[in-house]
Amino acid sequence: IDRERVTPILKEINLQQFDNSFLALADIIFNNKTPSEFEQKLLDLIFDSNSLGGEKDKELYKVALNYSGDIKKAKRKSFWQKIYPSYDNMVGTYPFLRKQKWLLPIMYVVRHVTILFTRITHIGKLKQINEYEEEKVAHLNEILHGIGLDFLKE
Repeated sequence: IDRERVTPILKEINLQQFDNSFLALADIIFNNKTPSEFEQKLLDLIFDSNSLGGEKDKELYKVALNYSGDIKKAKRKSFWQKIYPSYDNMVGTYPFLRKQKWLLPIMYVVRHVTILFTRITHIGKLKQINEYEEEKVAHLNEILHGIGLDFLKE
């Protein structure tokens, strides 16, 4: 990889810290470098794959991104983001909104009714958000900040 060309692009898209973390992990895995405490936590998370890889904890990632010291506030924000996603996500689901943005509030109502009456799995995911422990959310939030992916909020 031509690092001289890649580095400015990574800085521009806010992935420089992630790249540094990735290179540090590669150094630990392939060159037997001793990991720092944070790097060991990150390796444990990756190899356990409980938080980011398991179906049960997929919403934990979003709760951790919303966490800023108050677990109730993070859960509440994640709950509402699940029901009422951002405009960009709504356009992905309903492409006609790109040309007819005025229909967005109506489509939020449609989405809300759909979740309540036809999507049992969505209701299960909403209930699951409330079950996350603050310690687990704070741990994942620390990792996301450490590797530079804390800006990926919805």
